[in-house]
Amino acid sequence: MPPSASPTDWVRRAVVLTTLGVPVQLRLSAPTAAQADELAQAVRRAWAWTLIDALTDALTEPPVDASAGDPVDLDVPLLDDVETTLHHLSSALTLGVIERQAGRLWMLHAAALADPASGATVVLVAPSGTGKSTAARTLARRWGYVTDETAGIAADGRVVPHPKPLSIVRPTTTVKAQVSPADAGLVRPEAAPWLAGIAIIERDGASPVATTPVRTAVALARLGEQTSYVARMERPLSFMASLIERAGGVRLARYREAAELEPLVAELMERA
Repeated sequence: MPPSASPTDWVRRAVVLTTLGVPVQLRLSAPTAAQADELAQAVRRAWAWTLIDALTDALTEPPVDASAGDPVDLDVPLLDDVETTLHHLSSALTLGVIERQAGRLWMLHAAALADPASGATVVLVAPSGTGKSTAARTLARRWGYVTDETAGIAADGRVVPHPKPLSIVRPTTTVKAQVSPADAGLVRPEAAPWLAGIAIIERDGASPVATTPVRTAVALARLGEQTSYVARMERPLSFMASLIERAGGVRLARYREAAELEPLVAELMERA
């Protein structure tokens, strides 16, 4: 959250969740009880697929999963309005859990979609602001929504979910709407996600989708640019190369509309 300490007389609420394998304690505050309740309800709705604790009536030490390590602890004062607060919270929370997992997971700037039954997961890698959320919002009505921002992949191929609210650009404002996966009509995976395929996606107007295999050396360079905390990974090139091999290589997909990626995602899932 941006620097902004809430006054000591503000009303406080606590919400606990876990995402990207990290427990998170949110300490919400607002000038009045009604505003604090509104903020808490909005946070719980937006992050509904990550909640592990019920809303409390006062700021306490809510229980967390000790086996997952110390929680990320965030103070969340009400900013200009609830939407602005949710916008800043999304970035702060994601940064907090990424920092906690630095060196443990391969964390790609990517959307990730899972076969709801088998857990086979396809990771669609792209720079921020170039179509990941749109791809997730479009394709996760058929496949399970794992993330639209950061795909965390363990050395054994497990994909650790980060089912944050989708950040949707709105006209005339830089504040993105934070839409819960459920409200967006997305599918919730039933099976644990595991890496089945990797594609680098480029929205450049190509139609139909043009896909080409990417040589591993080139893929390592391209994917390294979209990886958080590479320097903290032990033997990062070997880590990434082994997972690329597990996924059957990397594909480059140039496309026009997100829906046109559906055959590629289906192919990569079925190939696994």
